[in-house]
Amino acid sequence: MLQGVYCNARITSTDAQVVLNLTEQQAQAAFIDASHDWTDATWRCAAGGRTCGEYSQSETQFLIGLPADAYAPAEHLRERGVVSETQVDPVAKSKSTPPKAAKPGIVVETLPPAGPGAFKEITMSGAGAMGEIQPLDGKWTFTSGSPKAVGCMAGIAQSLPKQIAAPQSGQVAFKKPFQPSQILKNESISWRRVAPNQHTARLMKGSDAMVMSWDLVVETRSMMRGNSKVTVKIPGQPVCTITTPFVYQRQGS
Repeated sequence: MLQGVYCNARITSTDAQVVLNLTEQQAQAAFIDASHDWTDATWRCAAGGRTCGEYSQSETQFLIGLPADAYAPAEHLRERGVVSETQVDPVAKSKSTPPKAAKPGIVVETLPPAGPGAFKEITMSGAGAMGEIQPLDGKWTFTSGSPKAVGCMAGIAQSLPKQIAAPQSGQVAFKKPFQPSQILKNESISWRRVAPNQHTARLMKGSDAMVMSWDLVVETRSMMRGNSKVTVKIPGQPVCTITTPFVYQRQGS
């Protein structure tokens, strides 16, 4: 967490500096050093779509794992480098009070709002700062749980779950960044990312009478969990919903 790159609604850059026991300059240096895990071209592509080669801008953003609005200020910081004490405007510096020493977890002070031309704090949500998990290649096994039926006629709960597409056990080499369409190979299934490491899908060639959908969460590099869901609407009958949990887990290389 670094002022000028990203902060969420629960913690400010000052809070993070106190918890990590770093000055602003040390925090900037730490961020720049960590950013070297990705090439300059990858960062430039993620920040503005420039110099994109093998991956698109959205794919490089998935690889790095920051919120979309954080890449421009992050790239600015990378190009500018660490601001030393001698570079700070003495007038602007006099208007702010440096954070006092404190025990980790205790909020001491908050820096004043960024002025014109300064970096701003960018609001992000949930686990976005943690980035996307890239599953490991290897042998993966699909395990289905017991279907749970609500409002369904006899027999439907046993027959319909067998008709819905499911991940196939076997050797997998995942694309980078991870594409959930790899585990359900059906061109009629449309996937959408709803949160970091969370995806949802729907069978587009279905009818209003029967809708098939899937939810997927990438929990670790070796495990995914999800649910398949079938919704059936029969005139004169309650809406039938059948939800089946599943686990997709890596067993070895």
